[in-house]
Amino acid sequence: MKKINFFNNVLLLIYLMSISGHYINTLHAQTCASGSTTFYGLNTTGRISTINVSTGAVGVSIHSQTTGSVAENSNGIGYNIVNGKFYYFYRSAALVAPINEFVSYDPATGILANLSLTGYTSTRKVRSGCINNTGTGYYCIDPGGGAIPASLYYYSIVAGTWTKTTSVFMDGATDVSATFKSRNSGDMAFDGNGNLWMLVANGTNYGMYKIAAANVPTTVVGSVAVQEIIDPSTLSASLSGVSVTGFAWNSAGEAFLTTGTGNNRVFRMTASAVTPSPVATIATDDMGADLTSCSAPLYILPSTWSKFTAEVRNGIQLKWSISEEATVVGYSIQYSTDRENWKTLDFIERKNVNTTKPAEYIYNHQQYISGNNYYRIQQLHQSGRTNNSSIKLVTTSGNSKIFIGPNPAKDVLYIHSKGSLSNQQAIIFDDFGRLISSTIVRSSNQSIDISKYRNGSYIVKLTSLSDDQITIYKFVKW
Repeated sequence: MKKINFFNNVLLLIYLMSISGHYINTLHAQTCASGSTTFYGLNTTGRISTINVSTGAVGVSIHSQTTGSVAENSNGIGYNIVNGKFYYFYRSAALVAPINEFVSYDPATGILANLSLTGYTSTRKVRSGCINNTGTGYYCIDPGGGAIPASLYYYSIVAGTWTKTTSVFMDGATDVSATFKSRNSGDMAFDGNGNLWMLVANGTNYGMYKIAAANVPTTVVGSVAVQEIIDPSTLSASLSGVSVTGFAWNSAGEAFLTTGTGNNRVFRMTASAVTPSPVATIATDDMGADLTSCSAPLYILPSTWSKFTAEVRNGIQLKWSISEEATVVGYSIQYSTDRENWKTLDFIERKNVNTTKPAEYIYNHQQYISGNNYYRIQQLHQSGRTNNSSIKLVTTSGNSKIFIGPNPAKDVLYIHSKGSLSNQQAIIFDDFGRLISSTIVRSSNQSIDISKYRNGSYIVKLTSLSDDQITIYKFVKW
């Protein structure tokens, strides 16, 4: 019994290391040479070759033989990191029978095997396909067309059967199913956490959606929940104005995109909010028609900062909203008076929230100075990787061209300026951070009536309506 348990533990360790991108089975070493730069392209005539995505160099063919019928519209390739096999449509929407052929190819043995199409009913061309991170299933999209919607298919590698899981894709309360039909190019890939990422594209636009691991279906469901990562109306001009045909991760969690026949470009995306940048041209035409890799990294495109603000509310209140990766540990609140030298004010641990929805955080800073106060938030991951927010500036009275007086004041607070004063939004808070009033101070009337305020200390925040410059003052009402 101890020997069996030891053997099972070794297998588990090997599996966990493989999905993290840290282990390469020696049997597949000739295939998985480098998780950072070596990817695998499938052209439309069934050839599989290595592609160096840093240089565009195409290696020798891993496979180019036929199964008795000539390859046609080959697409939807995925690499199984557990058994070392490629899975793909050797023939897809072919002009003559067989209309479809779904196959696996084992580079270690050279065996190309026809697989069952039981339950697969589409006759349309497959353009997106991949293997899940556990190596148990293959997913692809029937792009639909006309009155036929796009559908997500699942192939069980264990059972050898297909399931048409759904044709309804919901982003919250919004039905985005039509997007998957109109942007019927692109590709898909799993990360090491089991999330399915789908890049959708046509010659004009592209976008990206994610299905959280808990929502990836293996049976028939009425709809599947997706999360928009990149707006699908994003113009594809940055991608040479053509459709994306391949998409895969490298071991560092960066996304690589390829274009196909006649363009043959490689693009790299390092964050979901960053436009993909061109890195290489593929040396052989059509080898970028589809893409896969040996990597299912545990962390992928850095978290997206949805919102970050700094304003006066019980001190200077920092508030941020962010879509978090599973590896996020927490946030360092960083402060500077010169934008060069930063110190950490505090550390906030990650909230235990649903990772498919943005998390919101609030921090109040009391010990700010008169003059310029700079703030940024630094996100920390388990690996030590960091991801910084934008920098926010809040200016208090010290270095400002605007002054208030008298201070203390009894009935009227006057606004003075060294130059012309633009219209300002004036918001006043008491010492407890409670909102007392909000008004517009116009250049023609540079005063605020405070006669009805209780005696005590107050903070006034002035925001220029012309350039959003913020100035903060403390004053006393007597």
